[in-house]
Amino acid sequence: MKKLILLLFVSFSFNLLSQTKQVVWETDINKAIEKSLDTKKTLLFFFTGKDWCPPCKITQKNVFESNEFALWSSKVIPVELDFPRGPKRKDIPKEYIELSNMLRVNSYPTMWFVDVDLKDNTTQLKPINMIIGGEKNPNIWINKADKILQNK
Repeated sequence: MKKLILLLFVSFSFNLLSQTKQVVWETDINKAIEKSLDTKKTLLFFFTGKDWCPPCKITQKNVFESNEFALWSSKVIPVELDFPRGPKRKDIPKEYIELSNMLRVNSYPTMWFVDVDLKDNTTQLKPINMIIGGEKNPNIWINKADKILQNK
């Protein structure tokens, strides 16, 4: 009986470890800013072109959908800002465009780390640093991100 219980426990433990935690990506900039103010967490803005950008797709699949990123993501508030091409381009929220212009995003993917501060009842975005370009290895990406967060 003890062997059966041990076997069930081990099986259950492996099953839990193998499941990927789902990362919740905000798409509403204002909601993300409010969360940042409440939690004091840094915003991670992921500027992407989901329908046309191969490096964005690679980063999404290999990094942002990985178990490693899911565990790491509790350090930040992830915000996805999609810039589609074609007919959907007209549906890009103006806040996305304004933020992209403010941060001078010129290529995709670009991932900006930004802190939020409240000064005189005015929200201020404080850009820290960015990662530009696609990545296949989640650990390499996480190491870069950790260095950015450590040096803020």
